Amino acid sequence: LFRSLERMHQHDDFFRQFSESPTINGLADALLGKSCEPNNVQFFSKPPGAKATPPHQDGQYFMHDKGMTFWLALDVADAINGCMYYVPESFKGGLLDHQKGDTLGFSQALVDYPAEFSKREVCMEASPGTLLGHHPYTVHRAGPNKDPVQWRKALGFTFWAKDCKTDSQLKAKYQEYQESLKAQLEAEGKI
Repeated sequence: LFRSLERMHQHDDFFRQFSESPTINGLADALLGKSCEPNNVQFFSKPPGAKATPPHQDGQYFMHDKGMTFWLALDVADAINGCMYYVPESFKGGLLDHQKGDTLGFSQALVDYPAEFSKREVCMEASPGTLLGHHPYTVHRAGPNKDPVQWRKALGFTFWAKDCKTDSQLKAKYQEYQESLKAQLEAEGKI
């Protein structure tokens, strides 16, 4: 089984049509208050024994706060098999310092995860079909999969406000980051 797939909407009509639908794209538009378009459709599969996903903010990857992330549970997600954890209202603190992480697929992690965040974080157990959503600056993580047999599968959808696509400085910065990350992972033999 695959651990993750990226950019599925660029390779499969079903995922393209679903991500562009009024149901999911329209929800992003309504929550962000701007016209949005799909940036990524991802498949995540956390096998038994998988490590935790480090605390991070998607805005570190986006390089802006004009977006939305949705996480759709395909299986039961609980504290045993690696459900999501959110720190309520953490987006109000803006983008926090991140550093290079050591978890493949999550190249960035918060430099510091304050005890206050640990106390405030909310375990978001989910049934199949549950849709979670968050702002790019919301601090979140996923727990380890301690279940001996159960994989935890989910889809991720990221949406960017359409006006991000016309920001040439943002596009150049994002492209530079992607190229640097790819070169680093290739040098380390991870891809």
